[in-house]
Amino acid sequence: MLFIFSYLEADQYFKTITGIYPFEHDGLLMYAWTNLQLGKMKEVKILFNKILLYNPNDESAIEGLSHIK
Repeated sequence: MLFIFSYLEADQYFKTITGIYPFEHDGLLMYAWTNLQLGKMKEVKILFNKILLYNPNDESAIEGLSHIK
């Protein structure tokens, strides 16, 4: 069965996940990328920088930040 979610739906799920598990790397990363697709640049910057606090060499977070500069 194929499920197609919109970024708005994904945003709601990742917001819930990061609320329950605020230090979980994959949830934060997916939440940041989802927000980037939605154009929420303030949130994107905060989330990617939060990821870099926990893992300073995270290539995905560094790439994500490069999209907002």
